[in-house]
Amino acid sequence: MSDSRLSPRPRANTLFSNFKLKNTNKVESKNKISAFLANNNHSIALPNRRKGIILFSFLVILFFIYVFPWKAPQRIRDPEIKPHECIRAGSLVLPNKNRIRITSWRSLYYSQHSFYFRTFSRNGVMLYEADKTMQTKDFLAIQLRKRKIEFIFNAGQGTVLLTAAPGNGQWTDGQWHWINASRLGAIAELSVDGIRLVKTQLNTHHVHAVDSTSGLYVGGIPKRFYSKLHRFVIAHDFRGCIANITLNGRKWDPSEFVYSKSSTTNTNINNLSNHSSTNMDSTTLTPVVTAIDESQVHRVDKLIASVQKFLPLTEIIIYDLGLKAATKAKIRTYCNVQLVDFPISNYPRHFRNVKLEAWRSVIIKPNLQSYGSVIYVDPEVIVKRTFNKLIREANKTTSGLICRTMFEPVTAFTHPGMIKALDQSVKSYQLLPMIDTRILIFSGNNAFKLVTEWVRCTADIDCILPTGASLGSCLPRDIRPSPLYRGCHLASRSALSVVYYKTQIPQDAKNWNKMIKYAISSSDDEISLPAPKKCLAKATLKPSGKQITLDPSTPH
Repeated sequence: MSDSRLSPRPRANTLFSNFKLKNTNKVESKNKISAFLANNNHSIALPNRRKGIILFSFLVILFFIYVFPWKAPQRIRDPEIKPHECIRAGSLVLPNKNRIRITSWRSLYYSQHSFYFRTFSRNGVMLYEADKTMQTKDFLAIQLRKRKIEFIFNAGQGTVLLTAAPGNGQWTDGQWHWINASRLGAIAELSVDGIRLVKTQLNTHHVHAVDSTSGLYVGGIPKRFYSKLHRFVIAHDFRGCIANITLNGRKWDPSEFVYSKSSTTNTNINNLSNHSSTNMDSTTLTPVVTAIDESQVHRVDKLIASVQKFLPLTEIIIYDLGLKAATKAKIRTYCNVQLVDFPISNYPRHFRNVKLEAWRSVIIKPNLQSYGSVIYVDPEVIVKRTFNKLIREANKTTSGLICRTMFEPVTAFTHPGMIKALDQSVKSYQLLPMIDTRILIFSGNNAFKLVTEWVRCTADIDCILPTGASLGSCLPRDIRPSPLYRGCHLASRSALSVVYYKTQIPQDAKNWNKMIKYAISSSDDEISLPAPKKCLAKATLKPSGKQITLDPSTPH
């Protein structure tokens, strides 16, 4: 006979499941349960004890809630740009209550988007274009995602993504930054504050065209299209300022934009918001253009530093006339500086003679066509103040040019053969002052016509350097200026002077000389400047992947 003490105890729930209470009063049921558990060596907690434990636990929970109250996590909002901080730059205040769109814009195989932006927000679509259905097959977007600038497009054969990753939220620091995003087929290039990223071409043999027929949306996308967006494009409006939108070299005025209150209504407007200006400042995007070789490197540093100090939003375009690799790498680290190789082999043979300065007109023309106005300066020039007033004055002139003039007449430094090559009389130039090309400010359509005539002369060897002309030292002159040729031909400078006076009535140069005198300096002793500011380190290219990331260094 087995000992009951060695047998395993049955579980209480099993015992209770086999014990049924039916049609009995409460007293009998309680006695039977107690007797049953006593025979099986079990005990059960009384209901009062259970209630006490529950009450005690509840009081402990209340105590901890009172001592350590729970606080809901607050969403940290990014600070917003104030409206008056945008209007000073003649920009758009975003988001706008109505959708802003450039209806006449369409890009197929080539596109170039450049603009300034200013924001504290970490996310937002700045520019977006797609086909009419807003599907993901053909689209292009420039946006901020987690404080990174992204340039995304799909030309029908795959999505290309370029990313500029800043350090310490550099792109969203509330300061003005410049973006230039260009595309040729499936080859993309992204520049942010002068730092370039280049994307390799997709490995396909198809034609890469972005058939964007929706127009270009500025600052956001209508909510009805959110469900159709590509997974790389964020559904978030941009909050901040966007200024000086330039598409394929053409700068768009806000009066050309369109807003829509619904999906069917498009109306032209003059004011995009209560705080935006319809007349965008045409001087903001005017670049400073120059060209240097290795012998002029020590001079260009002060030019860059002075432009960064007095014209902080101005882009500096430097053409390479023969720089060493180390010098190129150094210049590319400077803020707002673009170093462009001058393809001298694509031009006539006499362009290789740097003393002719035939390159000067050639580098001015494309920038004037792209930006509408250009400030050309020699490397030894130092900027002392803004050029906004001078650029506005250039727009008022019939020639579109503001410059300084020399003490001597044109005939003193111009070979008679050049004047005759341009079908002009030498006598008509004996009293006209020579143009000083150390600083030239071009603006408007008239300026483009003038530069075009200048390029035609510099491209012709018989015009820029006629037979008998010498580039050597000049003969000494008397105290008074003489109209006689002094034996030294100034080539490019002479060509500009003759072309200018050929079609233009001489303007009042005294006021220009005075204005430019206060704006520039050619002496290192007149102004003290720090070293040029450096922005970002070089970009790392990853050809195998679909994304290029910029690894920035700490700003100096």
